Amino acid sequence: FLEFCQRDDLPDFDFIGLHGIWSWISDENRQIIINFFKRKLKASGGGYISYNTQPGWSPLLPLRNLLLFHMDMMTAKGLKVPDRIDQTLQFSEQLINANPIYLQNNPQIINILKGLKNQNRNYLAHEYFNHDWHPILFTKISELLQTAKLSFAAPARYNELFDNLILTNDHQNLLKSITNTEFRETVKDFCMSQRFRADYWVKGGIKLSAAQRVKALRNEKVVLAKSLSNISLKVNHITLDNRIYDPILAILADYQIHYIGEIADQVNAQNISFSQMIEGLMILIGIGAIHNAQSDSIIQQARFQTQKLNHFIIEQAKMNQDLKYLASPVSGGGFIVSQISQIFLSAYWQKLNQPQELAKFTWDIFKPQGWRLAKASGGGDLTTEVENLTMLTQMAQTFCEQELPILQALQIA
Repeated sequence: FLEFCQRDDLPDFDFIGLHGIWSWISDENRQIIINFFKRKLKASGGGYISYNTQPGWSPLLPLRNLLLFHMDMMTAKGLKVPDRIDQTLQFSEQLINANPIYLQNNPQIINILKGLKNQNRNYLAHEYFNHDWHPILFTKISELLQTAKLSFAAPARYNELFDNLILTNDHQNLLKSITNTEFRETVKDFCMSQRFRADYWVKGGIKLSAAQRVKALRNEKVVLAKSLSNISLKVNHITLDNRIYDPILAILADYQIHYIGEIADQVNAQNISFSQMIEGLMILIGIGAIHNAQSDSIIQQARFQTQKLNHFIIEQAKMNQDLKYLASPVSGGGFIVSQISQIFLSAYWQKLNQPQELAKFTWDIFKPQGWRLAKASGGGDLTTEVENLTMLTQMAQTFCEQELPILQALQIA
């Protein structure tokens, strides 16, 4: 970070983002980044930071440190890190079986420990066995960023903007009594036992007037990112109002990019206010049902590179399932596509469009490598070629009906 931040050939930035950085680096590196924000982020520029937070991580901190000490002191340094982690996880099972009072007082940690066994070891090395690992209170990160003239703008996860979706009535009443933003966000984290935050910050931003905000929002664009049959209008056990959401989704069901202003004009005839529509769109984005869409010119600029990247990723999918995202020039981000769906897409690019053709194409890749599909009912893999082809054909049918239109809308396909 020091080497990068000292470069003299960097421009001033409109936006600086850190994902999976802040909580896993030293205090010295955090200060280097804060200074970089101070020097290189433009006035009114935006920042994004995701990080582990307290209080959600607080009960786990002593145990995490114990596991790190075990890996450092009780495993052979000549072993590879994944093997050392495996030995430490075996110790964690012994700890659970001994039923220490610490775990009796913090029973939720037992499920976390058990879940670690199924996690990718490289992920665990980064997440839990990194010697710099610092969950932080929101008030503290806000204090640090204020030295770079950054102030909190909003949660990056849209649904966290709507307290009624994530908090009890008592929580909401408590928060309504708090006017200080930093303290309110921290109390909210306690109400939720928050373990991870993703936030937007702004450097000296000027708030828009109500009219400016409406004008700016009307010029934003969105696109459907899930088939309608896969969209659940339940969020955290709260059922969303069909009267608002059905008309919005009906407009987006053509898989075209739509201006928010266009959607507003159409739903206004059904007595849906602009603010209701905006809340509906933000919640739909929050649950992954729709995505923001970039301008036509940016989509055109990005398409060549995203196609090259996606072709490369899909070639890897024919050998392993490590890369689960493809790039969309429409949204400007990654979109989850399973290994099998990536291979189906490769077949589609080769002018194969019938489910049986997609299935045969995929089986011809799987068979020489000894790959088999798991039985839908569990209990092992499908053994015969006929069984695998039958299931692949069913999956290809679903892909053609539900996934392919979305991938085309996002200009991935």
